[in-house]
Amino acid sequence: MMGRALVTSARTRVAYNICKSLARRGVEVVVADARPHAMSFASRHAAGTARYTSPFEDEAAFVDDLLRIIDRERIDVLVPVLEETYMVARHHARFAPHVGLCLAGYHDMVRLHDKASLRGLAADCGVPMPQTVSLAALLASPGIADGLAYPQLVKPRQGGGGWAVEEAATPARLLDIARQRGADGGLAQQKLAGHMVCVAMLYDAGRLVASDTYRVLETYPHPYGQGTLRDSVACPGAEAGLRALLDALHWTGVCEADFIVVPDGTGGAEGGAHGEDGRGKDAGRGLADHVAQPGHSARADQTVEGGQARQEAQTGQSSGASAHLPRLDGAAYLIDVNPRFWGSLAHSVARGVDFPHYYYRLAMGERDVAVPQAPPGVVTRWLGGDIMRVGAQFIAARDRLGYISGALRQRRRVAAYDDFDLADPLPMLAWSAGQAVRAVRKALGMTTTSEALSGVWE
Repeated sequence: MMGRALVTSARTRVAYNICKSLARRGVEVVVADARPHAMSFASRHAAGTARYTSPFEDEAAFVDDLLRIIDRERIDVLVPVLEETYMVARHHARFAPHVGLCLAGYHDMVRLHDKASLRGLAADCGVPMPQTVSLAALLASPGIADGLAYPQLVKPRQGGGGWAVEEAATPARLLDIARQRGADGGLAQQKLAGHMVCVAMLYDAGRLVASDTYRVLETYPHPYGQGTLRDSVACPGAEAGLRALLDALHWTGVCEADFIVVPDGTGGAEGGAHGEDGRGKDAGRGLADHVAQPGHSARADQTVEGGQARQEAQTGQSSGASAHLPRLDGAAYLIDVNPRFWGSLAHSVARGVDFPHYYYRLAMGERDVAVPQAPPGVVTRWLGGDIMRVGAQFIAARDRLGYISGALRQRRRVAAYDDFDLADPLPMLAWSAGQAVRAVRKALGMTTTSEALSGVWE
């Protein structure tokens, strides 16, 4: 395959994996970022590099910069990676005459990205979510807190990552957090024990093109962050849930959704087929046995199939065909949706579900995209994230020697790393240097920039 692609957010491992995927298919890839020392700039797979104005500082200048890069570099396909995807979608009319795209409309993206509007769409589509209540409702009627099942997780309406999640074990603590964050500070959602399952899909004008499902075994930041260790699974409930949402929107482009799969599938959902608004005195009754204890994550070793997950993780590969992958049945509760490329993209690529390649071909106007029907399952790791996870857990451990001993006993062979490749080692070194600089700046009380929207997408 020939052609040229422009990939944004070059500082991220997501962009790095898109760059590698396309370059291996013969595409010349220009990687771009607002920052000067992005990890993908150091990759041997990059045919060129470019800088643009931060979209979160000056949206108009960002769009103008991208158009200039597209013209100068003779770009055929634009691949926006993280939240700048929403800005590209918002200005689709300006980009469309100059470059190929495979994106949904801006308003549909925000509808999935915003947990408040997602809640309504999920209810309409019969997709269960955990018991959820807005902080505004809690502050207006504090008595609601007494009728909720605990623990509760307080989250922003949009984005935020694991750093923005706070856990409340009691009504009093939940109300304290609500007062601190304010009525516009997000929502509270019941914490469920089960498998953390992620489903990724690519659509073309309402038609499903490719799909992949994996389970999160470890996270950073722990316990609510991005997956650092994952294995391939089959989960019909979660797969049907995301497909229902995307079918309803006649979706185009990539999308990833997070689910908690409760093994025996009982109680506690709101909306959809399991409808309950989560606000009444009896909301969530019957779920107490499925609520995780404070500090626990949805790791596979805390669920009914944990032993199998650990055994597979030690080999680096799951069962052969998708029909023989570990199958997770039970109620799949929708937690979050990323209507763009996602952090664990490398897992799907390692398995042979090459979402960047399919995106590129669709953006080039090709509709006959061959996708493997039963690729073998894999185990993959985000090395940098796992190093930070282990470091944080070691510092927090009461028995640090015991923690090290346990970590060494749980050696796991993986099929691929998100951020490290022996044949292309410089991006990992560049990322590590960047992390060190940020840590020093933080320790000295200096400001560090964040390429994310301050506020909400409207």
